[in-house]
Amino acid sequence: MAVNDENAENEDNNEEAEKKPAKSKKRLILLILIALLVIGFSVGGTLLAIKLMSEPVEEEATESKEVVEAKPNPAIYYPLKPAIIVNFSVKGRQRFLQAELTLMMRESDVV
Repeated sequence: MAVNDENAENEDNNEEAEKKPAKSKKRLILLILIALLVIGFSVGGTLLAIKLMSEPVEEEATESKEVVEAKPNPAIYYPLKPAIIVNFSVKGRQRFLQAELTLMMRESDVV
């Protein structure tokens, strides 16, 4: 009887081993399907948002209105003095960054 019991236990272990790959394959297929659905909803939602946020182009309105473009004022450049210097350490060595800034504006009142 001991031999029959061992054979029965081995058969049970073999059946369990055969069932595990089937479950893991089903789980893998399920995870792939879920991932594809999530990606599909993401792309679809993005396209829908882009469509809803874009403004419709009105061709008739641009043709009927006369566009009067004013020339912009000449550019005025205003340098910031003195230059901005920042010290920092990289891998134990002292480094520095020097930045010279110049502002560009079109109205002299802003200066």
